Amino acid sequence: MELDRRLLLAHCTAHALSVAAGLLVVVPMALNGSAFKGRCALFSSGYWRTDEQVEPTGTTGVVDHLVVQQWGPPAACQFATFVGIFTVLYGAAQGWRCLFYLHGQHDDTLFSSFLTVLLSVCVFFLSGGASVILSLGLSSWCDVVTENDTQPFSCAESQSVPLYLDVDTSSFFTELSLAQASLWLVTALWLVHSILAFLRLYHSHSQHISGPCLHREKEMLLGHSPSAKSPQPPAERSEAEEQDEDKVRLDKYGSHLHFEVSPDGSSGQPRFWAQFPLLWSGCRLTHGVQQGRVGFEVRLERKLLTAQPDDHEVREPYGLRVGWSVAVSSMLLGEDELSFCYDGRGKKVSDRKEENFGEPFSEGDIIGCYASFSSDGAVELSFHKNGRFVGVAFSTDTSVLRGRALFPHVLCKSSKCQETKCNILFSALRHKLRLFTGFRRRVVVVFPSGNEWKRRLSQHQMRDGEHIPETALLKLQVSCSLPEQQDDLLEELQYVELPQEKALKLLQEYKDEARRLLPPVPKHEKTRRLYRKRPHPHGPPSSHRSGMQTWSQPPRYWSVPYQDQGYYYSAYQNYS
Repeated sequence: MELDRRLLLAHCTAHALSVAAGLLVVVPMALNGSAFKGRCALFSSGYWRTDEQVEPTGTTGVVDHLVVQQWGPPAACQFATFVGIFTVLYGAAQGWRCLFYLHGQHDDTLFSSFLTVLLSVCVFFLSGGASVILSLGLSSWCDVVTENDTQPFSCAESQSVPLYLDVDTSSFFTELSLAQASLWLVTALWLVHSILAFLRLYHSHSQHISGPCLHREKEMLLGHSPSAKSPQPPAERSEAEEQDEDKVRLDKYGSHLHFEVSPDGSSGQPRFWAQFPLLWSGCRLTHGVQQGRVGFEVRLERKLLTAQPDDHEVREPYGLRVGWSVAVSSMLLGEDELSFCYDGRGKKVSDRKEENFGEPFSEGDIIGCYASFSSDGAVELSFHKNGRFVGVAFSTDTSVLRGRALFPHVLCKSSKCQETKCNILFSALRHKLRLFTGFRRRVVVVFPSGNEWKRRLSQHQMRDGEHIPETALLKLQVSCSLPEQQDDLLEELQYVELPQEKALKLLQEYKDEARRLLPPVPKHEKTRRLYRKRPHPHGPPSSHRSGMQTWSQPPRYWSVPYQDQGYYYSAYQNYS
């Protein structure tokens, strides 16, 4: 990274010098063209001639003057001016581009670096040709001017000697010499540009070769870019992401190529679930465990297939396995000796051996996986389903693991899984904390300030394109609660952003504001309870109640609807 910044800084400096040198070419050439009235002195031909001239005093004198037989081609001067203008414009554009990359902490792509090298080499040869033309043309003009043996003795002295031409020659040598030196400086700078661009290309190519090849292989194999184009290199990870090594998330480098991990690393699903619905896709988490008591939860979000596969022999189109495995085991959870899982069919699987265990999974189920390392070396792997203890599925020993860490592992087929979200309801928090009785329970409260919360909410909506209704947020604020220190539920309570006092005060302000903005809860009017077993809407006739006359319900016919049903609807509609 430091080498990239140094190369970019050197490139920016070289472009700034190119712009200055280009201006020193354009301005003198423009002044010379104006003094020579549009004529070009380069490659001009002429000779000195001596003539007699009558002085104002009446005497006759001898005068030497320069006779120009043919002025030089205008294209010679125009070409030098064009190179200077192009150097100014192109150097300014490239310099701004380098500053943009320097500020953005990233470099060109491989293809862009190659184009920069190609253009730099072309401009180098272009400016070199212009420098040669200007030098030869100026030398030819100086030979014409200094042809006389007497004076001027040099081209520089000819500026102070009258040449008796209809153009201003008082500063031509200074202008053309400055343009010549500046043009050679431009050529040297473009040589430097070419070298720096080549070094950046070489460094970029080396980074692409030694970088995250697995990610690039995924993009190539999965065909994210059209076949006619080369696959784009992966975006460089930000420094914050590289430094955040303690964040536990799904490991995109420790997964199948056909397992798709969400950007935040909290959920994943098979990438080709529509094309290959029976293909298993697995992924581990970034961190493993070797001691203590650790647990994680996985939620079965949904089943991705909307219809059963065409093959009627396939009885299980969906599948989910959650559990633990070591880093050297297969990504197919449950297929190796040190790979343990709870299968969604209601089985526990390890080393391809299946046994009945627990209940099958369904959409929305939350599966808890827990590993307990005791001091005597015993390891127990247990599971929960929707908060209920299923049982201890596997018991092993640390000697069997041979010092290897157990990594949380998920394996799914035509289904999507996600880590559980945070708790804001007191009942849910209390329920989950009770599940970890015997563990060291630490509650970390993330409660940002008002402005920070609005910024995160806006960023979430812009990134995911999901608009959360304001009413839903207000209801969430009313029902939200913050945990307090309770010895029977937790051992440590930590507020990582706002302190507890400020967080409680801000939450109360949220609740008061939400109650003020929410519409009042409608109150249902109490109606007289009707007996469901009443044989007639209006009750039996009085004759039936007194026993004087029998009563029967009017007959119903299939072709005529029963009209009295409307009374039941109007009477019971307030109960729905």
